[in-house]
Amino acid sequence: MGEDRGGATKSVKVEQVTSKVVETSRSKAPSFFIVLKASYVNGHSVVIPSKFVKKYLKEKRSDDILLRVLDGRTWTVNFRNGRFCAGWNKFASDNHLKEGDVCAFGLTKSQGHCFEVTIIRISEETHLSGNNSWS
Repeated sequence: MGEDRGGATKSVKVEQVTSKVVETSRSKAPSFFIVLKASYVNGHSVVIPSKFVKKYLKEKRSDDILLRVLDGRTWTVNFRNGRFCAGWNKFASDNHLKEGDVCAFGLTKSQGHCFEVTIIRISEETHLSGNNSWS
């Protein structure tokens, strides 16, 4: 028999990944996570949770933000109106993001705004253990 590709299986995986992200985000750094929709993967922007924006980015109406993944590579994206805009598409493409993947964003204490981004691939359970630190 083939693998079950129904919504229930995907939903269980999302719940497992979400649980792992919440556990990871209990670090000292302010953080949020996003389960990627097709429009975030293929589009030119991603919406940041409004509670996070109001608490940590309220003084910024528009600014360049640095996104850094765990291997040290960085991308500059523009933050505007509660979204990562210009540059987001390049980040998504370079990191081979797919619908259902989870990105956890941890705000660092560097000058300017910089986020450490942990990518958890919904289709690769091996990424769920040991590779999700904010260091």
